[in-house]
Amino acid sequence: MTDRIIYFGPFNNSKKYDLVQKTMESLKKGEGHRFYYLLPNGELLAKYRMKFIDEVEQSFEINLFTFDDIVNEILNDNIDLTINEFAKDIIIKNSILKLYKKEKIVYFRDAISMDGFIESLGYIIGEIKRSLIHPKDYIETCPDSACFQEIGLIYSEYERELKRLNLIDRESSYFKAIEKLKADGNYFESLDFIIIDEFYDFRPIEMEILKEICKTNIDIYINIPFQTKANMSSINKTITNLQSIGFKKQYVEKKEFNIFETIGQNLFSEETLKFEYNNKLTLIKSPSIYLEFKRIFQEIKSLRKAGMDLSKIAIILLNNDYKDTLFQVAQEENLPINLQIETALKEIPLIKEFLNIFGLMIKKGDRGSIINRIKSNYFTIIDKSYKDEMEFALKNIKFDNIFELNKILEEENSLNISMNNIDTLKNVLNLILSEMNKILYKDSINNYNKIFFEIIDSYNIDNKIKDIYATYKDYDIFYRDTLALEKLKEIIEKMNQISMIIEEISIEDYYLGITKLLEDERILKQNKNSKGIKILNPINSRGFQHDIIFVTGLSGEYYPLLQENNFLLNDRNYIDLLKIKLDYKNYLERLNNESVKFASLIASCKEKLYLSYSEGLNEDSIPSIFLDEIINMFNGEQLEEKFQIINLSLNYLFKDHIKDITTIDELSNYLILNHYENLSEETKEYYRFHNMANKDKLKIINNKIICEYKRNSKSFNEYKGLITEDIINEDIKSFNKNNIYSNTYLESYNKCPYAFLLQRVLNIEKHENDSEEYSNIDIGNVYHEVLRHYYNIYKEDLKESIEDNISFVFEDTIDTLKELVERYSTGIGLNKQYKKDLLIVENIFDRLMNFIKNDIERLFNSKEKLIPYEFELEFGRYGDFSLQTNKGEIKIRGKIDRIDKVLGEEKYVIMDYKSSTYGIYDIDHMSNGLSLQLPIYIMSQKNKDIVAGIYGIVSNGEFQTKLGKIEETKLITKKHKGALDNNQWNELLEITKSNIQQTIDRINSGDFSINPLECSSYCIYKDICRYENVLEVE
Repeated sequence: MTDRIIYFGPFNNSKKYDLVQKTMESLKKGEGHRFYYLLPNGELLAKYRMKFIDEVEQSFEINLFTFDDIVNEILNDNIDLTINEFAKDIIIKNSILKLYKKEKIVYFRDAISMDGFIESLGYIIGEIKRSLIHPKDYIETCPDSACFQEIGLIYSEYERELKRLNLIDRESSYFKAIEKLKADGNYFESLDFIIIDEFYDFRPIEMEILKEICKTNIDIYINIPFQTKANMSSINKTITNLQSIGFKKQYVEKKEFNIFETIGQNLFSEETLKFEYNNKLTLIKSPSIYLEFKRIFQEIKSLRKAGMDLSKIAIILLNNDYKDTLFQVAQEENLPINLQIETALKEIPLIKEFLNIFGLMIKKGDRGSIINRIKSNYFTIIDKSYKDEMEFALKNIKFDNIFELNKILEEENSLNISMNNIDTLKNVLNLILSEMNKILYKDSINNYNKIFFEIIDSYNIDNKIKDIYATYKDYDIFYRDTLALEKLKEIIEKMNQISMIIEEISIEDYYLGITKLLEDERILKQNKNSKGIKILNPINSRGFQHDIIFVTGLSGEYYPLLQENNFLLNDRNYIDLLKIKLDYKNYLERLNNESVKFASLIASCKEKLYLSYSEGLNEDSIPSIFLDEIINMFNGEQLEEKFQIINLSLNYLFKDHIKDITTIDELSNYLILNHYENLSEETKEYYRFHNMANKDKLKIINNKIICEYKRNSKSFNEYKGLITEDIINEDIKSFNKNNIYSNTYLESYNKCPYAFLLQRVLNIEKHENDSEEYSNIDIGNVYHEVLRHYYNIYKEDLKESIEDNISFVFEDTIDTLKELVERYSTGIGLNKQYKKDLLIVENIFDRLMNFIKNDIERLFNSKEKLIPYEFELEFGRYGDFSLQTNKGEIKIRGKIDRIDKVLGEEKYVIMDYKSSTYGIYDIDHMSNGLSLQLPIYIMSQKNKDIVAGIYGIVSNGEFQTKLGKIEETKLITKKHKGALDNNQWNELLEITKSNIQQTIDRINSGDFSINPLECSSYCIYKDICRYENVLEVE
């Protein structure tokens, strides 16, 4: 009689030991080849393999497998023609284009060129094939909707292409394995039995393999140690499916349960089981992930000090985002972990430099790529002694691409660079252009591969790596770079697969392929330590037990993550997906699945369980629903009445007790904080130890404290923006002598003297590595130029319409407006062929159309009619305008965006255009010197009776009157803040003159204090000045 048994019982029951003992007996007889032992993950395979080898000497043949291993065994590992993910994308793309040309793609027509669409289709096709659904079956069962139908067409065409090219993808191997099993019923004939342990559900491929095995006479034992009191539908479904192919269920008893097994058994159950306070559970609440781990490692160090073996401790990462912080803290705390620390291959400097060579070609030699190319340490094009100087020189030349730069260097005009540096830059550019010329925009895969191998060889990268090692003696860098180079060459070789699919490819697609193949490649940074802390996740923790377990990331933000965002595979389509027989789990099924894993890992704890989560700095992150479930299982109103609570704050960075200190940095903090309060003999010993470990660290900190003390003292000193050197102040005065000032120059000082010093005096700019695109200033210039041109064209028509009270048909001018927008948008580099640029141009047009429409309505319907009169009116450019103050004459220059004239009167209104509501100032800002613009504009028009100053806001089409003579204009009423009588008006102008004189005096005296009237959150100098005591302007 053949055994087909499901052993179903509670967590950690004894059945697994019985099954292990059964395999041990076979191994001891030398019959390891007579059984298969199937486990769900590689971690368990490694554990069982070591266990079998330790207990059964000279046992070399142990058939420990996962189901994927069986698939490979069935196919005899004959998967040489299995395509990579990029090749799969190319075939899918070609299949769609082929169908599109035949006019069979309508629903997805506009999505074809969208980023991520091909990858999404690849995922969908993969899921369909993992569900073992053939194209024909899919088309016969899918809904009669365009979305589903076209997916079927694409899937069918994709499969035809694979067959034509004699290729398979990874999922095709599942079909082939099942076909082979069905054709050869003797594949498992050498086996006596198969054991399947620690599974609670099976993928379609796994169920199909089981069905085929069930056609033989082999005994099959499946252990499912996941029985709980909750209704776990996923487990019930698995057992039902197994019973349908001939399995019988046997219950496994377990008499004794520890507290954690009891919690696991009762989690998510409708039965109300309540626990009393238990000190074996501890909850850590932290303001950040970093502090969450800092406290965990402090606990682990205490446990180790008490004699606990680190290998008996496990940290469970519920979210992969926690991994980098874990690595950081483990390194800081110098504790070994049983997990490989890896670095993404694409983050290795050598690989970044290689990819930048593509960037030069794809971005047409843009500014950022050139600067990065010059900085290269591996693909070196300039002697390292010149690199910084050349980088600085390039960052101070305004150019967009290599061709502009070449032209600038050829002309050699107005360049603040030595002739030697110009010659060096010319040589460098010639090298870059030579490199770019080798790479065609479109070429065969083989040619591209050949070119890039030649580039690698021409720079002698192998020797560069050895030279770097000889210089720095850092074996880790040597190992990293050697492995990175080897993997890079392998990836270039893998691109050959694409040549079987298409003859030619663009450089962009070739680059996309390289980056896609790089995506999942990682380099070992540090090997796992078998004696270290075990690092697991909810999937690979299955089947393990540990004395101490830390479950991290129990905030609602991180766990459980159950949302599905695919456009086809989502809960809205659940019923349709079921009809197709696609293996898709809806939200409740996904939640149930996570519940099984979570209950299992809680039950795997033996002695003490720590649960932790990060609340965020503002305590705005709520606990996970799973953590809430555990909390609600305990009696008590407050958390402290249920189990131990560790509440952390940011002060945890500074330890109060020496016994809590775990790193040298923490000791530094402790000694500084206790320098005055606790200078005992014991503390002095710590000082001596600290200074031996970190020579001069405290001295450096002390110097910084002196600096901060002076910065925060009441006296105005060199640490607070005061320049005391006479020679520097004389230079500043000399620079400003005979200067013609602009309101922007003066306002920038009043906004923030310190930022003025950095930007206007020292010329410190923020340099970006990426290419410079259009800016808000560029778009603002487009607004100004279009408005100037538009109103000049229609000035007389508007005047006539307003005077005669005849409507002005704005709609008749729209084509002209559109032509102006396109002309000036092209002038700043916007290209409508690119979708992003097209959207920007359309947005500019929409805003200007709304603005002009509202403006015309305002001109006709305001309490006093206005006529656009002058546009972009310059003054003072040639020293023809000045203000007279008590200290002499101050020359001012500027440009007024627009002046309107009151109909029938010699009265005028000044308008300043604003792209957005930023920079809209009122009378108070004008009085304190923050805004000088409107008062200066008014004073510049000595021969005009200016009665008001307004802002025209392009972004929302609004017009705000901020200044007006209440006795001379109806544009402002007494309710307005800026409503002034003639005396107040003149007083404001005198205050403005005084403010301007004071501003110039402060600049000339070296007063660049960190005391801004306005501080922007976007200021590029914030990290330098560190000013915080202000309401920031967005």
